[in-house]
Amino acid sequence: MFPRWFNRGRRRVSQRLDQAAIRARSWFPTAPPTAWSGHASPAVLTVNYNTTEALKLMLLTLSQQSAAKRIARVVVIDQCSRDDPEGFLPQLAATCPRILLITRRWRLHHAPGMRAGQRALARSEQDQPAFPGANLLLYVDPDIAFLRPELLQQICLKFEDEDAAFLGQFRRNLFPRPEAQASFLAVRRDWAERRGISPWVHAGSPAWFQQRDLWAAGAKGVDFPVFRQAYALHPGRTAVNRAARFRPWSSYASEQEKAHFMGEPMAAEHLAALRQRHAGLLGVSNGSALLEALKSSPLGCVPLREHS
Repeated sequence: MFPRWFNRGRRRVSQRLDQAAIRARSWFPTAPPTAWSGHASPAVLTVNYNTTEALKLMLLTLSQQSAAKRIARVVVIDQCSRDDPEGFLPQLAATCPRILLITRRWRLHHAPGMRAGQRALARSEQDQPAFPGANLLLYVDPDIAFLRPELLQQICLKFEDEDAAFLGQFRRNLFPRPEAQASFLAVRRDWAERRGISPWVHAGSPAWFQQRDLWAAGAKGVDFPVFRQAYALHPGRTAVNRAARFRPWSSYASEQEKAHFMGEPMAAEHLAALRQRHAGLLGVSNGSALLEALKSSPLGCVPLREHS
């Protein structure tokens, strides 16, 4: 609908406004941070922007993790998606107690969505005190596919054994310090909620501001090779490429790019094989079968206060 140069200008303006709002918000007092118990209880946060098909595979493979019972909540932040004609997402939230669905209709950018997800997580913990509180935030793109079933357990152990404050696959030479890529990032909640630690900010690297402050505060970051060692797959650019079809007026509608798969060889073939393996549960016509599979998984059970 708009030329590429114009859309880039729109994004720059919206990014600057968001960054200014976050700086202004840092002047106000914040609630006490969530305590770290020493036993990781993760909340998985993911932003869905017309990526429901990819989200289904992410949730299915997440539910098959050996440590899935550790998950306190899965927060799905739906950015007014238009690719869910069968109403899979509302049914999902009604079926699986651990899945919290929130829908946003304004400022449909990734970082504001993640911030809204964290606020919704805090509200749900107040409203449902019988549920265990999450002390670890795992930010995951909706087109991630979990490959190795021990991934979540490995992440939890890293935080429990190595006193890590945040964890992810690092990239270097882009910023003064290493940056764990935002597509798969875990942050201890007591660190993320400290005063002076930025939340995610609307930018090309939305999690960098947070990590910059964590490094400055002396936090320990752990380079975990999520994609290099095939713990998970990430095609990348899925939401951007869906914008032209479902949101032609979006500033991303003119930014059509090929999936990059994090530069990992054979990742595309592995994803195709994974989707073929689960073909009976995926797709628009198979929503009820997938819901039944998720219902019978740990995501379909009310979590216990104490994990075994």
